[in-house]
Amino acid sequence: MPNFVPYFSLIVLSLAVLIWIFMQTKQFHTFVIYIAFAGMIYVFEIVIVVVFAAYEYKPQITSIRYLDNMIGASVSNTITVPTIATLISVFQLRFRWILLFALMFGFIETLFVHLGVYVHHWWRSCFTVGSLLLYFSLTKWWFRQFRSGSRPIQAVSFFVYTMALVLTFMFVFLLLGIRLLEPGIFKDVYRDDTFSLSVYGAVKALMITAAIFWLKNWRWLIAAAAVIIATQSILIQSDILRIFIPMRLYALIYFACCCLVIGLCYLARRSVTT
Repeated sequence: MPNFVPYFSLIVLSLAVLIWIFMQTKQFHTFVIYIAFAGMIYVFEIVIVVVFAAYEYKPQITSIRYLDNMIGASVSNTITVPTIATLISVFQLRFRWILLFALMFGFIETLFVHLGVYVHHWWRSCFTVGSLLLYFSLTKWWFRQFRSGSRPIQAVSFFVYTMALVLTFMFVFLLLGIRLLEPGIFKDVYRDDTFSLSVYGAVKALMITAAIFWLKNWRWLIAAAAVIIATQSILIQSDILRIFIPMRLYALIYFACCCLVIGLCYLARRSVTT
């Protein structure tokens, strides 16, 4: 059996659950909280997987080992785990469901190890169960605070939501071979890119979040855009950011993605304030 089959199966099942959740709620804030929960997982896996190399995904979609690892990670980060977190949070499921889902993921992880599509380095499945018990309990509480209007929770949620959007587009650029960020922190260029884009993406997301959600002033958004464009130019001129397509085409694609992120951010703000 090809390595990608178990991952594809998880994607199909998770998307079916996610679509059902959206059909039940019919509220854009459900999408916002889902993306925010995905952003929380991004932060966790950047530390555990990218920095400390706790485990490795092996879907064998590409011959580039580290990039293949990140593709496998995106199944967990972007789709599977945040979908279950959203399910638990939106419907405020009891702790027995949290325990059941945490054990289910522990079983799936053990099965993936047995199938050879996922490898532990120093991580163990019991760590997964324990961390998911904490994560699912946190997201259940987080959603209640978010919907009740807690400004600190909403502020952090909007930032993580924006960061997840930004990092997703940046990762797609990497997958498509459009660009590569190489500051020289790690020897592996793709590990170097993944870590660096995470930090760079977080900074960009912070500026966008401040302009749209906190300051709520389009002038600050223009200022943030100017800083982002200037930073891009400096990175390209210094050969830290390498572009592999014509610059005009890159600028067009980048501009379209920025507009989409900004539009989704304004929709997110409106879904909470109206």
